[in-house]
Amino acid sequence: MLAVPLSALSLGADGNSRVQVDLGGRTRRVEVIPGLAAQGFVEVRPARAGALKQGDLVVVGSQGASGGG
Repeated sequence: MLAVPLSALSLGADGNSRVQVDLGGRTRRVEVIPGLAAQGFVEVRPARAGALKQGDLVVVGSQGASGGG
């Protein structure tokens, strides 16, 4: 099971949930399936196997996070 801060989760225009993974100067969007939430964290499962793994750095509260790209 993976868990991320609730503020790392965003909802796309297509209605799918996702997180942004920090790649050291770049970011990659990863579609996730959210699960249970508690104490500021939410359980997530990547929609595509292997797209998100333990130790990946997720972006929390970045400026312009709602922008396209």
